[in-house]
Amino acid sequence: MDDRTDEQPQVLAPPIPMRVVSGPADDAENDPIGDALEHTAWAIGGLKERLAEASSALEDARFMQLSEEEIGRIFLRAQAFADEALAEALERARAIVSRAEVEAARILDAARRAAAELSDAPGGAAPPSRQ
Repeated sequence: MDDRTDEQPQVLAPPIPMRVVSGPADDAENDPIGDALEHTAWAIGGLKERLAEASSALEDARFMQLSEEEIGRIFLRAQAFADEALAEALERARAIVSRAEVEAARILDAARRAAAELSDAPGGAAPPSRQ
């Protein structure tokens, strides 16, 4: 889920500086107030641009944090799934081994009874000896 909008902050160009003229005697080439206003306007424009960049970087950082949190949640869910699957596999293996042990005991018991019947029968042969 991406809650982030694709809208970028609007960067406004610095306003066109206006020269302050207090009267006909002012020299437009040598107007310190106008120059100061022009520099201030450009500085404000630069600060607005930096603010927009910082806002964008902050939004990217928030998105990255949310993505990292989501990745963490996915890893936790994957680990829980793996743990559960392993527990089920171990339980199945135990059940298979248990059934195999019961079946082996049954076969061994049947073989012992058959051997005993053969050895008890008249003229029956003794079970072969192991050497």
